[in-house]
Amino acid sequence: MTTEASQPSEARELSEEEQRVRGYLVDQAGKRDWIDLWPRMIAERGALLQVIDRVSDEQADWSPGGDEWSTRQVVEHVLAVSRGTLQLIEDLAAGRGEDEREERPATKMPTSFKRLRSHLVEHSVKLASLPERLPGIVNLQMTSPHSSFGELNAREWFLFNRIHDTDHLKQIEAIQAADGYPSG
Repeated sequence: MTTEASQPSEARELSEEEQRVRGYLVDQAGKRDWIDLWPRMIAERGALLQVIDRVSDEQADWSPGGDEWSTRQVVEHVLAVSRGTLQLIEDLAAGRGEDEREERPATKMPTSFKRLRSHLVEHSVKLASLPERLPGIVNLQMTSPHSSFGELNAREWFLFNRIHDTDHLKQIEAIQAADGYPSG
């Protein structure tokens, strides 16, 4: 499965919104260290975990219709992208070039939503502990392309998790507020 973290960037001009988000990532990651960014990033993940805390399998599989995603699909996507992004951050921080990075096989997603949420919590703990696992000297010169925001370094990718989680938190909240959402 290709993640946003590994899709090649194309030589194209960024939209105004993409430029705004990229500017935020570059600016904040440039003037804040890992520990200063940590609460911002982890707060969004915590909010996302809270909103799916008591979601049943029926609710997780419900979709507002059309081509709209279900909560399960959103959470599977968040987990897959977050796993890929974490590995990318660790590789960039250590100065591992693209040719030195291990290709990780896609992990099968659990069938029960409760177990899927558990996997996201377990991964989130690993993501949250990243600052203490970083090498003594973090490479911030090496970058990797994001499909919408251009070249990002390890700290910018770390902060990207906040943007990604915020977007999908709003998506899940919209699903839960939609007419017809199962009561339990």
